[in-house]
Amino acid sequence: MDWKLKEVGMRIKQLRKEFNKTANEIVEAIHISQPYYSQIENGHVPVSIENLIKICDFYGITLSEFFDDNFDEDLKKLLSTAKKLNKEQLEALQKFLDTFCKNG
Repeated sequence: MDWKLKEVGMRIKQLRKEFNKTANEIVEAIHISQPYYSQIENGHVPVSIENLIKICDFYGITLSEFFDDNFDEDLKKLLSTAKKLNKEQLEALQKFLDTFCKNG
């Protein structure tokens, strides 16, 4: 079972780096301690399903996407960029996407 802990921890760390987030940003958002989060990332302790869902929510992905090794790289980039937008920019993007999807 240790290899699964390592894989999940590595995936969590990978997401953090892809989204250019610090461990502190994540622990504050999901309300866990820094040492506990570090142990999760390093595969020393299991992450609860509740905390894994919070982590996925933080990144705007589903649990399925978390475990999907083939999660689309372009979608990852889009999600990463969207996470950096402010509220007004997100609203403008949503309007654009709504128009684009209606016309597409």
